[in-house]
Amino acid sequence: MLYPKNNEKFSEELFRNPANEYRGVPFWSWNCKLRKDLLEKEIIHMKEMGFGGYNMHPRVGLETPYLSDEFMDMVRFCVEKGKENGMYSWIYDEDKWPSGYAGGFVTSDVEMRRKKLFVTPVPYDDGTLSLTDDIEKATKNLPKGKYIFIACYDVLLDDKGDLLSYRRTSIGDKAESRKYFAYLEYDADDPGFNGQAYVDTLKKEAIDKFIEITHEKYKAYVGDDFGRAVPAIFTDEPQFSHATPLKFAKQEDGGALLPFTTDFEETFKKAYGTSIIEHIPEVIWNLSGGKLSKIRYLFFDHVSERFAAAYSDNIGKWCRENNILMSGHMMDEWLLRSQTGAVGDCMRQYRGFGLPGIDMLCDKRELTTAKQAQSVSRQMGAPGVLSELYGVTRWDFDFRGHKMQGDWQAALGVTVRVPHLYWASMKGQAKRDYPASIGHQSPWYKQYSLIEDHFSRVNTVMTRGKADVRVAMIHPIESFWLYYGPNDRSAMTLRERDNIFCDTTRTLICGGIDFDFVCEALLPSQYKKTESGFSVGEMTYDVVIVPSLSTIRRTTLDALKNFRKAGGEVIFMGSIPEYVDAEKCDDTKEFADTCTRIGLMSDELMKSLEKYRTIRITDQSGEPYSNSAYQLRACGEEKYLFLSHVYKPRDYNISSVDTALVTIRGEWAVKELDTHSGEIRPLPAKYTGGNTVIKWIGGSCTSLLLELTPGKGETGETKEESYQKEEVLSDQAHFSLEEPNVLLLDKPSYSLNGGEIKRERDILYTDIAVRNALGIRQRGGKMKQPWADTIDKDPKEKLTLYYEFESDISYSGAELAIECLEYTDDIIFNGEKADKTPTGYYVDEDSLPKIALPDIKKGKNILEVNYRFGDITQLESCFILGNFGVELNGATAKITAMPEKLGYRDIVNQKMPFYGGNITYITEFEGDGSDKTVEISRYAGSLITVRLDGKEMGAIIYPPARLDLGNVPEGKHTLELTLYGNRANTFGTLHNVDEDIPYCNAAAWITRGGRFWCPEYVTKRMGILTSPRMLSK
Repeated sequence: MLYPKNNEKFSEELFRNPANEYRGVPFWSWNCKLRKDLLEKEIIHMKEMGFGGYNMHPRVGLETPYLSDEFMDMVRFCVEKGKENGMYSWIYDEDKWPSGYAGGFVTSDVEMRRKKLFVTPVPYDDGTLSLTDDIEKATKNLPKGKYIFIACYDVLLDDKGDLLSYRRTSIGDKAESRKYFAYLEYDADDPGFNGQAYVDTLKKEAIDKFIEITHEKYKAYVGDDFGRAVPAIFTDEPQFSHATPLKFAKQEDGGALLPFTTDFEETFKKAYGTSIIEHIPEVIWNLSGGKLSKIRYLFFDHVSERFAAAYSDNIGKWCRENNILMSGHMMDEWLLRSQTGAVGDCMRQYRGFGLPGIDMLCDKRELTTAKQAQSVSRQMGAPGVLSELYGVTRWDFDFRGHKMQGDWQAALGVTVRVPHLYWASMKGQAKRDYPASIGHQSPWYKQYSLIEDHFSRVNTVMTRGKADVRVAMIHPIESFWLYYGPNDRSAMTLRERDNIFCDTTRTLICGGIDFDFVCEALLPSQYKKTESGFSVGEMTYDVVIVPSLSTIRRTTLDALKNFRKAGGEVIFMGSIPEYVDAEKCDDTKEFADTCTRIGLMSDELMKSLEKYRTIRITDQSGEPYSNSAYQLRACGEEKYLFLSHVYKPRDYNISSVDTALVTIRGEWAVKELDTHSGEIRPLPAKYTGGNTVIKWIGGSCTSLLLELTPGKGETGETKEESYQKEEVLSDQAHFSLEEPNVLLLDKPSYSLNGGEIKRERDILYTDIAVRNALGIRQRGGKMKQPWADTIDKDPKEKLTLYYEFESDISYSGAELAIECLEYTDDIIFNGEKADKTPTGYYVDEDSLPKIALPDIKKGKNILEVNYRFGDITQLESCFILGNFGVELNGATAKITAMPEKLGYRDIVNQKMPFYGGNITYITEFEGDGSDKTVEISRYAGSLITVRLDGKEMGAIIYPPARLDLGNVPEGKHTLELTLYGNRANTFGTLHNVDEDIPYCNAAAWITRGGRFWCPEYVTKRMGILTSPRMLSK
């Protein structure tokens, strides 16, 4: 059981001090040579951060052989150390991702590799062709992997590019219209899959092999802890070959891709009594005259079913038999279009999961993704929903973002948070593996328990009882399949259907109507005919929405008829399905005439659901509050309500305090469960018309957790804080740094094996050039893992890097932080050999040792680093550390004297352009014996902590960015404000002109091949950006 303490009565003590089962379990990136001392330290760090466990996740850079006895010994070691610290060890089922190929061990057998059907007008010139015109247009660029000719088609299209007629023909026949060739292609060798390929997820035997190699291995080593210290196994982005339509219906080259496997024809015939090979053109092209193809519908239904049966059903069965939860998430869950291409039908794939999950990258608001998983979880009676969150948000994603992204997902059912990600090491390429590291390399890590305490308290409450939901909506994925044709003929239709899907989901969630999707493929096994309500698994609904479908299953229609006959309401929104099971049929139209019918306008939808509303949220003028989500759970007589904001403001620093009115159906005594302090206190309410009304006051990151007990409670209303006096403190402050200041060196000149001195754009381009010159493989996010490659660990090539910089001062005591120190010979600074004995480390213990440097001199300084270069040597930026200032001027930086004070503005322009640590601002003010509140309305950093006269007072994080200091006696007082920084200006994409990269993967550091590279340093703001204000009531 994932939440054993839910068997106990809810207690204030548990809420104040949540157990580890309610806490996050971050991806722990195993990306280096694993060492027990390193792993043990990091387990302790994660415990300090407030995490309840960790997902042991092999990622780019792993040197320890995957699934070897050495690797599994590390797994077992971590499980034991986790138990010693009361923490949970989650298994991740793959080397990197997507899951299924077992690091290449499964797909070394070519027949286990992923396959696709490629349909093209350009045949392969491989000796099989006989007609002159076929040979003339054929290509000699044959697939790199294995392929098999499947069929030829004679295809006739109308003027628009829609399908008039087709017939299957032999490869030697001349076509009357246009000839197309279908090939079954196997994935080729790929360094991203360790020189093998991805797995055939439609083939049960391949996934059986995956289970045998992976799951059974973990069972042998830590199986005794399954279901206890090892509660779950995470599977990541399983998928099939993406269904990729033609760009243009009449295109002369290229082709369409369909997911396929060797026995697809056989199982399709068995399922539907017809051949799919004979009818492939109907899957590729739209039928002429606007007709819809049942074959296309059946194809996507079958590929979805093959995938679910081979993958999640198969692995889920093994997990149930072995007392461990299957969790993780699917690929491309968000849109109807994306899930059609990658997984067919996302909700169907969850049926094997013990804990359905999602991922949420780039701080997106994929409400549909979360709602799909939440719906299945509720209907299956699963313990919650998992989310891999915070991924691809860059170094400067702060605590405001962490809370807000987690809050709206908690409102949509997420209970297991998997923060992405904690690096075991920053060595080499690993530091560009989707930062930030949510771990000890980030200077704020010791404060992260503020975030984890909040969410663990939410989870102690919101994992109890059962969701209180009255509304269901039929998921529209199966109607979407009918339109999945060539882009030039279908894209507008597909986009419009996706817009309706997303807009309807957003309208309901943000309009205060919670609901669940109903998956038509799952409904036959979940539906129970009852005298009242629409019963789907563990859930029962009072109303069902049918959202502008084109086709509906007969099983769904029959269930809706039974529900309507028993007095339930069915709302047909938009168009009425003209097809049943993808065949023309008037049955739905006749049934719809007995139901409620509305258009696609949001106001019609909301008015039709008003009688089912439990929660209403408005602003003080009565207008609907459109930026919130909620979850309501019933637990015995009590109910628990969690409210959050959804969409982030344009700028957290200028977001205002909002007041919303929350109306709850029924009369309830209300208590606020304060997730930040752990306190529980009565919340005043008004009672009107049999309803309970409370005020929700807060900034953009505010959430609210309430306990509702039947009957009236304390009456009144919450009032917004007001202040009578404001004092702006000094605009200059003394300061202290938690780390040395830093000069970044990343643009060397170089000489290879004593040759001419050359210069590339920066250190990463230097690495690329040297590797090209030596014929060594390039590094990257998709490179072959070190453990899977033959790497010469005794590099012999001679490479010298030369760095030059200016200094306005002479300075003694500087240090150099440099990677691959073990592969250097002499390090020479200003003609003097440096002592290479490590004096400690900078930021990351595993990868960045420090050494003492000879004196920096006034004027030009030259650093010469002599490497023994080979595949194992990784060229990275190096750093001069010391108590000096750094002045940045576009593309160059020089050392200067350290400033004596800081102003409240960007530290980049105050001689700290590359500093990524924490800064304490120290100022004084006069107390007058009144209660004081300090306000810092603008800052760029992760959070601010406050000390008054040496006493810790708390943190300033969320708008309106205030902290109550209590009574401050008369006299002089010292205020210390510690701004927690980030590593954006130290390790970020400093030469990419895009300041807000939407998808910051490893390619962003080489600026997408150089197109967006610039010599200047593109920095992020850092610091307290406005003078503190002292407020008095």
